Amino acid sequence: MIKLSFIIPVYNAEAYLERCIQTLYMQDIYEEDFEVIMVNDGSTDNSFTIAQKIANEHKNIKLFTQENQGSSVARNIALNNANGKFVSFIDSDDFLIPYTLKNVLEIAEKNLIDICSFKLIVQTPVGDKLGSEQNLPKLKVMTGEDAIVKGVNFWSVCSSIFSLDFLNQHNIRFTNGIISQDSEFNMRVYPLAKRVIFTDIISYYYFDNVTSATKSKDYKKVLKKIESLVYIANSTKQVASLLKSPFLRNNYIQRSNSMVIGLLKLLIGNPYSLSKNTKRDIFEMIKEKKIYPIKGGTLSWKSSLLLPIFNNEILIKAMLQI
Repeated sequence: MIKLSFIIPVYNAEAYLERCIQTLYMQDIYEEDFEVIMVNDGSTDNSFTIAQKIANEHKNIKLFTQENQGSSVARNIALNNANGKFVSFIDSDDFLIPYTLKNVLEIAEKNLIDICSFKLIVQTPVGDKLGSEQNLPKLKVMTGEDAIVKGVNFWSVCSSIFSLDFLNQHNIRFTNGIISQDSEFNMRVYPLAKRVIFTDIISYYYFDNVTSATKSKDYKKVLKKIESLVYIANSTKQVASLLKSPFLRNNYIQRSNSMVIGLLKLLIGNPYSLSKNTKRDIFEMIKEKKIYPIKGGTLSWKSSLLLPIFNNEILIKAMLQI
């Protein structure tokens, strides 16, 4: 049986793709024990040609192509065609640190893990840094609920490998068309996981793209970012209603409420010069989703103290100038 499936959405990554793939073959894992699944997401550069060339050089590479639909759709296509015991999500402009992931895989196999987390390095314009440290007990098997209670960070799926059987059993796939798909995915995954483990192994090199949709000031991308935030806040609250643990349910409600507070602050500050009609539409959207008015606390006691202000609709509308 194939032990590991590397899943790589490819979009306009001609400058990075070959480097990314090369590092997958530098992990001391036998080629017959892993597969590489690339999904070309409508690239307009030479990425697909490069991917074809690489695929022709290795027997364990699957290559798919589609019109541009986003990395979530590409990842889901790969998941539906994966045969590995575990899956690893790699972005095509990132790479693995050589001779590290074999140790992660061995830990996951030995402990029959649903999610095995490791560390990553973030490359920024001002230098490298260790990304989003998980301050949880290392090499100790726990449930996903325990990890949430202890403060797991939902930031990136690239810093974990996941049991494919676990994902398939719960029919877990990425949500199409949203920004911050990784955190939304992890938010749904962790409450279902029975066996989670965290390691100190640094295995992934993450390229912090300063032109990405999450940082863009392009109006359409900003609007998509805001709509995604509304979706994730609503989705988090829906997951909360399914959780049996009162503590976890409250934690997820607080996460959702914190997102709504962040959204309102963004709209009030309006750094992207959103129109009055756009702000009004977004405000009506969060009311329609019933995530406003905000019910319950937030993750920050400071924000919780400000809830009476944020829940004053007349005042908020005046601040939004709508």
